[in-house]
Amino acid sequence: MGRKQNLYELLGLGEHASTEQVREAFLRRSDEVRANAAGLPAQQVTDRLQLLKLALSTLIDPVTRDAYDRKLRVQSRMPLVVGGVPTDGPAGVSSTRADALSMRADALSLRADAMLLRSGAGLGERAGAGFLQTAAGGFLQRLANAIGLLVIVGILAALAGRFFFSSPLRQQAEMETRQSKAAEQAALQEYYQAHGVRPANMAELQLLEAQRRGQEVEQRQVRQDEEKKAREAQRFEDDARRRAEQVSRDLQQSEALARREAQAEADRAAREAARKEQLEAYKQAEERRRQQENERQWREILRR
Repeated sequence: MGRKQNLYELLGLGEHASTEQVREAFLRRSDEVRANAAGLPAQQVTDRLQLLKLALSTLIDPVTRDAYDRKLRVQSRMPLVVGGVPTDGPAGVSSTRADALSMRADALSLRADAMLLRSGAGLGERAGAGFLQTAAGGFLQRLANAIGLLVIVGILAALAGRFFFSSPLRQQAEMETRQSKAAEQAALQEYYQAHGVRPANMAELQLLEAQRRGQEVEQRQVRQDEEKKAREAQRFEDDARRRAEQVSRDLQQSEALARREAQAEADRAAREAARKEQLEAYKQAEERRRQQENERQWREILRR
């Protein structure tokens, strides 16, 4: 088995990275894990995210980070690496799960170290015995390391037992896989019967379905455009017909008005002519009457 990464290497940092750099590296690596989650089992993604959270919580606390740094310096002189995390290679779900549980146990050990360091620091300040504080801290550190190793061994034993007794779970997973494949084949066959095209897998089916729906949308849009043009053309024809009918009515009204005006003018001319005739007849009658009166007067004069 190759050497495992420590928390700094998991975040892609050096041992002298600042707290802000640790937070930024945590966010960056978390985004990378989520971005690549599509091709990984859900449990493996969860375990990797938990490892990143563990690295963040360990390295941003000065006490746990100091304990972890001292543990790394001790481990660098030991042939066995304790509390590492897996590399980003093609590890299985069980390996990642085991390493995640191992790191949790290591985190418990680190938190115990931190509590002992804090309590030891408080006792040392109150007692004023620096030498006793150092000796007690070393003893407690060794005790915490031993507890951490025992916890790791127990977790690994539990994982081994779980691996050997997990065949029903694997059978259930295989059954679910077969059911999923059967449902996928049924969906592919149904699509073939409905549309006459046999997709190779669900991804191709979804692509074909998206293309078909896109074509339906385009065809519907074309039909709507054609119907709109037909409605506009019909509306134009109706407007033109209404305008022609209105012009025809206006012309008829104008002709009728002209005829009425011509008739009225003719009537006025006839009345004027009749009035002139009457006036002329009156003048002639008046002239005859005057002549007759003159003749009568001359007869009387001649009779005398």
